[in-house]
Amino acid sequence: MTLATVYDHLLGVGMGSNLDFGAYARLLCENLPELQPQAPFPVSLLCQSEPLSLDLTAATALGLVIAELVSNSYEHAFDERGGSIVVSVRPDGHPDRGMVQITDDGSGYVADPESRRHGVGLARRLMQQIGGTLEVETVGGTAWTMRFPVGDATSPVGE
Repeated sequence: MTLATVYDHLLGVGMGSNLDFGAYARLLCENLPELQPQAPFPVSLLCQSEPLSLDLTAATALGLVIAELVSNSYEHAFDERGGSIVVSVRPDGHPDRGMVQITDDGSGYVADPESRRHGVGLARRLMQQIGGTLEVETVGGTAWTMRFPVGDATSPVGE
C-alpha cells in the first residue's frame, strides 16, 4: 500500500520512465512509520537523500528492499529504550552507481547474513535482479548497504 501511495503521488507530478529516487525514498519514509505496529517505546525514522535518477524497475525493487529492511528494524532492533533508523540515498562516488544505506542503533542483526529465507532473502534477490549488491554490518546496531547501477547520468529525471 505504501508503494502504491507513493506511486500515485509521483504520477501526479509527471512521473516518466525515470524518477528521482531520492524524492521517492523520502515519500516512502514518510509513510513507513504508519505501517508499523505501535511500539511501547520511541522509534524515529529519518531519510537523508540526494537526487538520483532511476528507472521504474530499479526504483520499485529498491523501494521494496527499503520497506522490508526498515520494517525489520522496527520489529527486531529495539528494546524498551527505543532508537533511530536512518535511510540514506546518494550517488556512490561513481557517475553510474548509486547507494542506499539503512542503519539503526538497535541490538544488531543476528540472523545468518547469507539467509535466503523471508525478507532478507527477498531483498537479496531483488538487488540481484537490478544488478546490485546488499551487504550487512553489525557493529553498534545494523547497517545495510545497497549498491546498484543507475541510468544515464545525463538523462533528466522525469523523462
